[in-house]
Amino acid sequence: MNTYPLPENICAVITTFCPDNGFSERVARVNKQVGFIVIVDDGNCNENISKLNKWFKDEKKILLHHNMNNVGIATSLNTGISIAKDNGYRWILTVDDDSFVRTDLVERLIDGLKNIKINKPIGIIGMIWREFNSEAKPIIRNATYSEKRGIITSCSLFSTRTYDRVGPFRDEFYIDFVDFEYCHRVKKHGLMVIELNELGFEHSVGKSRILNLLGRDIIIKDHEVFRVYYWFRNSMVLAIEFLKNDPTYSFILLAGEVKRAIKILLFERSKIAKMIQAFNGLKDGLARNLGKK
Repeated sequence: MNTYPLPENICAVITTFCPDNGFSERVARVNKQVGFIVIVDDGNCNENISKLNKWFKDEKKILLHHNMNNVGIATSLNTGISIAKDNGYRWILTVDDDSFVRTDLVERLIDGLKNIKINKPIGIIGMIWREFNSEAKPIIRNATYSEKRGIITSCSLFSTRTYDRVGPFRDEFYIDFVDFEYCHRVKKHGLMVIELNELGFEHSVGKSRILNLLGRDIIIKDHEVFRVYYWFRNSMVLAIEFLKNDPTYSFILLAGEVKRAIKILLFERSKIAKMIQAFNGLKDGLARNLGKK
């Protein structure tokens, strides 16, 4: 990135699936910080369409796009970015529908791009986050930023030049690990993935809850059963693909699968159904049987 955006030159792409009633407030916080917003609705139901139209149909800076079918987060992101580009925007801020951003998020991200002096160009930049309404304190490091293997999609800023260079988000992943796979490709193209070491937003991780075990907070995600399949499948695919260029991360992913299975067995609901989906996900990941299931 050799140039820096102005807030009015940034388009926020917000993907949503059956948002709750607090969504309009969360969008308003983003709307004050960017030039335009594209909301891609992947809920595929009349109630969803009616609710979103009621909230945003009169907003001049917001464009609503309703998918005909539930296509997943990767395809929804690609659709939103394509619309942003068609409207002349060259900078993208991707936001999840359940993220509550700080009022100066965009300003801090732009300052990060300007003030970080490194030899390689920055491909994508984000900020530290914490679980919504959590009292747990995020880990804030002494350095102003960290180079990361990957950051989550929500509240990530990048240029359409980076997007065109790296390619679109991976549709066949559908959901889960879409962001980390994308960041891996960003790094393969010689660009840096940067996380500013300051709290930028609160974010919900499914139906998660925090369990205090021996004085340590542990996030129990407790997603819907179907999400377990995609988590195990896509993480297995990435573990295989990263094995040659980044074997350490392959090990981290495999260790994450073991930890996730243990948490399911010890703490989560619907244990048997989830472990069946985990097995099916691992099997399809090994066979590279991807796409929506």
